[in-house]
Amino acid sequence: MELSRIQKNQVDLFNKKVKKQYYHFEQRKCLCGQSDYHLIAKKDTFGIKQNIVFCKDCGFIYCNPQLTEESYKKFYESDEYRIIYDGPDYLERV
Repeated sequence: MELSRIQKNQVDLFNKKVKKQYYHFEQRKCLCGQSDYHLIAKKDTFGIKQNIVFCKDCGFIYCNPQLTEESYKKFYESDEYRIIYDGPDYLERV
C-alpha cells in the first residue's frame, strides 16, 4: 500500500507515542479462547508496529497484543486514525 507523506508522518507519530507509552497494549486470547499463536508480521499494512498473529488452534488472524480499551478510545476519538487510514483529505470526501 502506498501511503502519502502525511500518512507516513502520522504513522511515525503513532509509533513514537507507543514507544513513549502514550498508548498501551495488552495480550489477548483468540476469539476461540486459546492463547497459543504464531507471529506472522511485526507491522500492519500501514506500517504501524503491531504484531499480527494467527491462532494455532483455529487459524484466526488477529493483532496481539492489542491496544487497551483506554488507548483505543484515545486513538479513535482523535483524528489520528482518520489521517492514517483515510488519508489527509478525508474531510473533503465526506
